[in-house]
Amino acid sequence: MNRIVWECKIGGPYVKLLGAADGPMRDAIENAYRELFGQEPEFTFSGWGSSLNEFELATVEHRAPKIEPRPTLEQALKTLLNRYSVENGSNTPDFILAEYMLATLKAFEGASLSRERWYGQSLRIGMPSPTKPKE
Repeated sequence: MNRIVWECKIGGPYVKLLGAADGPMRDAIENAYRELFGQEPEFTFSGWGSSLNEFELATVEHRAPKIEPRPTLEQALKTLLNRYSVENGSNTPDFILAEYMLATLKAFEGASLSRERWYGQSLRIGMPSPTKPKE
């Protein structure tokens, strides 16, 4: 089922919230939905535990966002291997597995280049198999 979802974050300086402080705001949003679309909303999620992402916070604080540098492939691979505890199967630290995987990729790239040189043409995925060059 296709759905349309609208998200809104609203807030201000910290104040001590009274019990059921979420109710009036949720009711107002649901009423606005009914007025605009002439039907009941299928769901409404809300709560006071949300936070602003870096770009939203920078806008509120009238500053440029702090942009974290993109991790290298090796850093991202280490993180991914660690997140899934892949190192447990071989009792090998994730950074060693990442180094091995990247070295394997480099070796495959080298083998692919050697294959192209042998066939005497550039190869690409999906192209018909080349014929062996005449000697």
